[in-house]
Amino acid sequence: NTGLGDDPSGLIIPELKLRNGTLYCLLTGNAPLYDNDEFVGVYHWDDFNTKWIHHRVTVHHPKEVSDQYDLWAYPTSFDVDPASGTMWLVDLETNWNYLASGVWKSTDNGINWVRVKQFTFPYHVMAVGDRVYVCGGRSISMTGDAGWGDGGLLYSDDGGKTWSKNEQVPLLKNANSVAIDPTNSSMLFYTFFGGGMLHGPVP
Repeated sequence: NTGLGDDPSGLIIPELKLRNGTLYCLLTGNAPLYDNDEFVGVYHWDDFNTKWIHHRVTVHHPKEVSDQYDLWAYPTSFDVDPASGTMWLVDLETNWNYLASGVWKSTDNGINWVRVKQFTFPYHVMAVGDRVYVCGGRSISMTGDAGWGDGGLLYSDDGGKTWSKNEQVPLLKNANSVAIDPTNSSMLFYTFFGGGMLHGPVP
């Protein structure tokens, strides 16, 4: 665990991914304390120096988010584009960081992270060629009203500048993850909390 931080209680790793022969991991917030902020983020394993390297220098505060809200309280997923090296990360709105979560992107190996999309409860991000998918809760308020931020089954074909929403599926709430069908790249799988798994065409 060299390089991941000093306190074992803060070493919560929700994902490991292998990209171009390099092993990456995501270290997330240690809820409910949220006191391991300096260690949160994407790492890669440096085999030569036998330690984890943190890909986080500056996480830019979105101008529309109040300065009182912390960023990256609880990241849930990441990906690294094998072709371009672009890094993606999604985090949940939690610890009272109202509308401060979303989809984050780094094109300089983690030196700068910029939010490209507000997303209240994202659980998974996946980069496939020129497209990036993000899945999560459809973002309704605790009273059941729509409009508490954005969410759903989103995808972007222009590096996160614009986003489309796939609503041509029977389930729209509680999306958990997405994966391309390994036997047919024109099809994909969506998984859902309490709803199982759906298989259908790529939007």
